[in-house]
Amino acid sequence: MTDQNDSAKAFPDIEIYVKRVEMEAVSNWLAQYFKIIETKDTREGVVFELKNKDEEAFQCVVAENIVKGGYASIWFKKNATQWPTDRDCAVDAYEHFDLEVRCSTGGWNGEDEGGWFRFIDNEIKTVNWF
Repeated sequence: MTDQNDSAKAFPDIEIYVKRVEMEAVSNWLAQYFKIIETKDTREGVVFELKNKDEEAFQCVVAENIVKGGYASIWFKKNATQWPTDRDCAVDAYEHFDLEVRCSTGGWNGEDEGGWFRFIDNEIKTVNWF
């Protein structure tokens, strides 16, 4: 796993996709790491107003069935998380939910290859999703 204190390589936002995850499970996962200040239903999805351990406020938007196959998008609009990259967050989510998780292989350094990491059956595979 990537060093969580390496802020020079941290992505500005984090987004992962979890297959057929329930909103209550997502809420419980978020509550493990963050203080949930408020949740509200919006056109984007369910918006969680969060605070991290440093009391920094930020939002996480969870949109159910956003991609064919029953994938929910979990998008931290600002990366105030402990995960430097989408991949780091996806690893944690996969271990917690024990469901298929996907995230982009590309980073924020202009080297986006357009692929996706697929976490399933205790393996990480690179796939062309779309």
